[in-house]
Amino acid sequence: MNRIGVLIASISLSILMGGCVTKRVTDSRGENERIIRESEIAAAKALAAKDLDSFVSFYADDASLLLEGSPIITGKDAIRERWKSNLERPGFSMSFEPVTVEASSSGDLAYVRGIYTLTVNDDAGKSVTENGKYVVIYKKGPDGVWKIVLDTGNADPAGR
Repeated sequence: MNRIGVLIASISLSILMGGCVTKRVTDSRGENERIIRESEIAAAKALAAKDLDSFVSFYADDASLLLEGSPIITGKDAIRERWKSNLERPGFSMSFEPVTVEASSSGDLAYVRGIYTLTVNDDAGKSVTENGKYVVIYKKGPDGVWKIVLDTGNADPAGR
């Protein structure tokens, strides 16, 4: 075989081999779900400690908070103000925990479904407790950090 024939055969073989190479895709859902569950637990601890800055740091800059009987609250600053006013309410305490965490196979979105208990004082100063459920949607940013982009919940008189 002459040099040109060897060159053509080499190029052909390279093209064929390149077509046989498959890209290995790793399913990172389990790892993402673990990270998000840990994030939820850390956020719950920050809220229980009434550490506003730490708690709000879990939200994306353009996040939205959808609360029962309230207009949509959008943006980290507006969310901070809402949580600040909540934390200042007499008798306020809140706990929450994730029940289900599911990440997308694309690795950039996830949701959490959980339960919460909220206690505040009513106008007469009596402690009132509300149980409810919530959904939080997380998005992974370009920096690889998961942040809350949507947060909503509502009371559940039946007890969750």
